[in-house]
Amino acid sequence: MSTLNIRLVEFRDAPAIQGLLAQLGYPDFTTAQAEERIQLHQASGYAMLVAVAQNQVVAFAALHWFQLAHWHGPMGRITAFCVDAGFRSQGVGQQLLGACEAFLFSKGCLKLEVTS
Repeated sequence: MSTLNIRLVEFRDAPAIQGLLAQLGYPDFTTAQAEERIQLHQASGYAMLVAVAQNQVVAFAALHWFQLAHWHGPMGRITAFCVDAGFRSQGVGQQLLGACEAFLFSKGCLKLEVTS
């Protein structure tokens, strides 16, 4: 695998996000809807990370963190996670998951869960 760059999503990534969501089982999801989700994930308590290889987005993860009534720190949640079929079994998912953990820990999360 060539160098993998993990960064926050940008609006120009919407077509790639749409394609990855289709691979997750949402084939009718449009690029416009992907743009809406990117906008939503720029709000406080939300983020979306993308993994870029060979100048293309090959994976994404949607993140959310929030305060629980019964816990002293925020809970982090990965709400969607997908690696492009052509880039699976190459360590992309492992690197993206590590970046998700680091990002959520930087927000004070001590507990993480995956619901994708």
